[in-house]
Amino acid sequence: MKFKDLKKRLIDSSPDFRREYFRRNLSLELGHLIAENRVRKGVTQEDLASRLGTQQPSVARAERGKVIPSVTFLNRVAEKLGMTLVIEFRETETHTNEVREVPNEFVSPVLSPIQMSSLNSLRPNLIDVDPSRSPENI
Repeated sequence: MKFKDLKKRLIDSSPDFRREYFRRNLSLELGHLIAENRVRKGVTQEDLASRLGTQQPSVARAERGKVIPSVTFLNRVAEKLGMTLVIEFRETETHTNEVREVPNEFVSPVLSPIQMSSLNSLRPNLIDVDPSRSPENI
């Protein structure tokens, strides 16, 4: 299975994976929000492009996360969809470099037993980022 197929399957099948995936990638998150609201309003990419005075591929690129849309573009999209753009800053969790195991419920439904075995054999080889276990401290 190709990585892009696995990613699509996980995004489509797991709300937790989808939420975390989009949270970590600004361009994808913005694209998802454009697409989600466009579809909710019953507007096609071509219709939105026409309202914005641009071409359909521009809307498609923004929705796929291929570009980070400007605030001006996002504001125009919101207006053309009859919405208001709201930007806010929120406190975030402290970023850690902790290596987390991928829960089997995310992986096992889409990987064969052989692929799962390969994944499980790689887990012990992941870099340990606990500073107390760095080579200098061992």
